[in-house]
Amino acid sequence: MTKTVQTSKKALHVGVVREGRFIEDRWFLGQQPITVGTAAKNTFAFPLSTLAATQPLFTHNKQGQLLLHFDENARGKITINNRDHELADTRKEGLAVPNAGFFEIPLTESMRGRVTLGEVSFVFNFAPAPPKPPTPKLPKEIRGTIWNITDHTFMSVLFISLAIHTCAVGAISRRDLPPEDTAMDVMEDRFAKLLIPEKPPEEEKPKEEEKVEDAPAEDKKEEKKEAKKEPPKDSAEHKAEVQKAVASKGLVHILGAVGTSGGALANVLAAGGGFTDDIGAALAGAGGVAIATEAGGGSRRGEGAAQAATLGGISTGGGGNVKMREKQDVAVHGSVSSDGEADVDSSTVDKDALGRFIKIRLRSVQGCYEAQLKRSPTLRGKLVIRFTIGTNGQVTEVNVDSDSMGSDEVASCVMRLIKTWHFPFKPDSDTTVSFPFLFAPAG
Repeated sequence: MTKTVQTSKKALHVGVVREGRFIEDRWFLGQQPITVGTAAKNTFAFPLSTLAATQPLFTHNKQGQLLLHFDENARGKITINNRDHELADTRKEGLAVPNAGFFEIPLTESMRGRVTLGEVSFVFNFAPAPPKPPTPKLPKEIRGTIWNITDHTFMSVLFISLAIHTCAVGAISRRDLPPEDTAMDVMEDRFAKLLIPEKPPEEEKPKEEEKVEDAPAEDKKEEKKEAKKEPPKDSAEHKAEVQKAVASKGLVHILGAVGTSGGALANVLAAGGGFTDDIGAALAGAGGVAIATEAGGGSRRGEGAAQAATLGGISTGGGGNVKMREKQDVAVHGSVSSDGEADVDSSTVDKDALGRFIKIRLRSVQGCYEAQLKRSPTLRGKLVIRFTIGTNGQVTEVNVDSDSMGSDEVASCVMRLIKTWHFPFKPDSDTTVSFPFLFAPAG
């Protein structure tokens, strides 16, 4: 059976001696391991070449007994049962037990000793721990009170502000709440009354007008028969009335006034009474003119012999044959082709698929060219367009790389057209494409 070792009531006192000077001492009450080495995490850290990075000096076993650790290079003495032993002799006598590259010696409260590691020596023994030094306190005269450490100006402003705000909140809470606003559907439509005037009250109709007796059907027929009958359009009377009405209007009235004797216009325009003959001679032979002589109005004689017309007593002779031709647009055709393959700066875009996509849309590009070919039949040349395809397949930027035609209209039209293209493939990043178009008139 393993005997449980009672935890020591005394503390381990360890002093550090370096180059013959006592430089440090510590008291250890717990069972924490005590290490030494060059690393800063050790209990005792010294930047010495003779020390390892870290090695144990004092540890506790599972039963809670304190153990001393040292290696073959360590020197020193230890007192066991009031007898001094060199550390080298403890290894020979079996007092030190090897474990994990070190030697261990169980310690009791009666043991003491010294272990030297290179230039540093550790002296240890067991003794009651010194009482904790009292916590230093300032004299009562110096220690501050709440009154002394308080900013009186700040506290005064704070309390005044709290008092004012408290009074304001109390006053507001005692006031009556304002009446609730009337809902929009209940509110009177005052603006509508101002904009839309009210309808005036209808006047009562006289009783005589309300009761109108229907005339007999026979009386109505007689009234229709009594209505003035207009003369037929083909009759001489109707033609005379139309000619009289036309002669009294505008230029015809002036010309008619010239032909009459004693007219006011004749005194002004006629020189020696020969003005009538001059107008007749000027109007003679004017072809393609028709004057309204019937109710249906005049007619324009575009092709064929012109007929004589009567204008308020002025007669004109017939003219020759006149022909009028309609303007016809001459059809102009051009051809658009691709001068080589597209230049693509990305390996993720298929050139063949890109070329097929553009060739399908060459017909719309041809429309831009033929619109300007009508104005300049000799227009031809090569146009290289550089455009950028975004990651979503949309064209983001279009520019003219080179233009041998010298037509800004064709270049602008093609760029606007390419700007609307949306490609079915989506590259990993923005891809620049350069495509050549070759324009030439058909035939």
